[in-house]
Amino acid sequence: MKVSRYIQKISSDMMVLFSTASLIITSYHAAFQDHSLPVFILEILLTLIYFIHLILRVTVWDTGEEVDGKTNSTAERLRFHVKTKQFWLDVFGFLPINLLSFIAPLPLVPEIWSYLNVTYIVRVCHIISYFNIKSKYQKLNEKSIKSNLMQLFIIPIVVLHTAACVLYVVDCFKNNCSSDRWAYTPISEEDEPNFICKSVYLCALYWAIEIYSCSGVGDIVPESILDVALMLIMIIFSKFVVCNLVGHVAAIVAENFVSEGSYTYEMPILRKYLKLCNLSAPLISHIESYAESLLYVQNGLQTPRFCDELPRYLKSSLMNEVFGYHIFGNVVFSGSHPDFLRQLVTYLKYTKYFAGNIIAQTGELNGTMYFIDHGEVEVLSVDGSEITLTDILKKGDVFGMIQGLYKSTPHTRTFRATAATGILSLHYDDWKSLLPFFPQTYKELYDRAYLFSFLP
Repeated sequence: MKVSRYIQKISSDMMVLFSTASLIITSYHAAFQDHSLPVFILEILLTLIYFIHLILRVTVWDTGEEVDGKTNSTAERLRFHVKTKQFWLDVFGFLPINLLSFIAPLPLVPEIWSYLNVTYIVRVCHIISYFNIKSKYQKLNEKSIKSNLMQLFIIPIVVLHTAACVLYVVDCFKNNCSSDRWAYTPISEEDEPNFICKSVYLCALYWAIEIYSCSGVGDIVPESILDVALMLIMIIFSKFVVCNLVGHVAAIVAENFVSEGSYTYEMPILRKYLKLCNLSAPLISHIESYAESLLYVQNGLQTPRFCDELPRYLKSSLMNEVFGYHIFGNVVFSGSHPDFLRQLVTYLKYTKYFAGNIIAQTGELNGTMYFIDHGEVEVLSVDGSEITLTDILKKGDVFGMIQGLYKSTPHTRTFRATAATGILSLHYDDWKSLLPFFPQTYKELYDRAYLFSFLP
């Protein structure tokens, strides 16, 4: 399950890259009529990746415990997906339409194959969908440096490649170039003096870069009125592309400067307030260190304020979607009434710890259990001045179960974060009010705790 969740998180980013590669390969094949074996292999490989991604997204990655603890069947998930436009675009994106080319005479098969492959450009919907979603996150003030960097990388590649293909097709459709065209390939040694490009794709890309950079023309110049018209259109369009790229660069720089500027402005205010509260110097130092870690380690990211201000039913749905697996998959809580578990998740409190921060100390009475959402935690045995490392806990692990079920029980170990770590805490006093409404769950809960030796 952990591996599946991790793969699902990176799948959207990877599919943007694969969709970009598919767009480049299919358009290159159709425009330049390059029927070499590597091109065919890449097209087939990208189609297989696209198909596997669709199958996993429908049958595996959308699998999981719903807020009521039930798991949807594959048929139910498929029934949901067939109602969406994205599903049918995905299906159309891997249909082997190019196999129809084998109906034609054998010499025409490669050419028709390349033209039918153009339908796979529909995979560009993944790129559009990805950046549309990221732009919505930006409106919520979520940092999106990765998204901006991907746009900064993908947009120029796609635009310049498309321009190169169009420039070549206009002058040499089906590789039919007259000797006065820039992409003319000599047939004999007598034509060699008029030959400029030995790699027409690189030359087309070179000319496209010249046009979009507005640096003028060099060895390659427009040879017809159609070339001139096309060049004018590209020059005008290039202004919008360049402005878009400059905007993304500015956004990346601004995100860093805004966070650091806010920190520089607000830290003196916080420091002055803490001093007026007559706090000790060591405590103020620890608070300042934590605030500094939020900026330089966590890039200023914290739980969005609107999450705390959501209506309870929305907050419950959100927390169950994000953190529910910690409770539903716990050996003590799993098997309890689904309504109890759904409400229990809403009492989880997320806290960020950084390297060296103590989460709980030996002898501390806090009635709290902890779930590791990400990061690592050291388990330390403290005996006087001697500190011994006994274990290292990672994502998905839990500690303090005894203390969270019996708040009068002290912690017997010290728990310390080794890096930036997200911890979900569950305090007994917060959720004990649920137990009278679920008497059977109360009994089952402590029976399971005894069975798994969490309690004496």
